[in-house]
Amino acid sequence: MSATPHLVELAPIIERQRANRRWLLMYAVCCLITFLDGFDFQILSFAATYLKKDFGLTETQLGTLGTVGLFGTMIGALIMGYLADRIGRRPTIIVSVAGFGVFMLGFAQADTYAHLFALRFISGLFLGGVLPLTWALAAEYAPKRSRVTAVSIIMCGYTLGGAAGGPVSN
Repeated sequence: MSATPHLVELAPIIERQRANRRWLLMYAVCCLITFLDGFDFQILSFAATYLKKDFGLTETQLGTLGTVGLFGTMIGALIMGYLADRIGRRPTIIVSVAGFGVFMLGFAQADTYAHLFALRFISGLFLGGVLPLTWALAAEYAPKRSRVTAVSIIMCGYTLGGAAGGPVSN
């Protein structure tokens, strides 16, 4: 005789929830994470003049740095999405944020074009996981009545991060 596990339907619980401190904290953290993603995406264009001068880079090399980061982001979205389905969104978001933080800091310490190239690609892998995972997390925890608003607010973090690149680089 086997015991049947007790099942809990989460959808009705999520639909009945009201904004609370924990819920708002999760959305604030997701917004901050997407802010950092947007910042990283745009900061290279603001720092390009300095990178070109300090590293003696050509226009092609600068363009390649931007492209390799986006290529890493594309691959990272696929890898991190798969990983999130296996181990969960939260741990995968934590790994992604830690990874892009470490490799962004490494980018600041790079001393050759090859280092810049490799670090930009690797940080892109981790950055690629962050946007779709934070959107999915927001959509999963938001009631249907506010799902689009929740994702839109988190996306504002990305836009604000991109806009912050200019003032910070000055």
